[in-house]
Amino acid sequence: MLCGLSVYHGKKGSGISVEANVISDPVTMLGVAQLRNGNHRFIVREAS
Repeated sequence: MLCGLSVYHGKKGSGISVEANVISDPVTMLGVAQLRNGNHRFIVREAS
């Protein structure tokens, strides 16, 4: 569920809040990083 916010991190302005139900299952995270030379690297982690 998305909710509009009139105060965002203690500052006036606008933003959104995301609410979700969390379940306890194995987790997979995928990220992309850019190296100093401009190449990209995938970062993958799995946990239970």
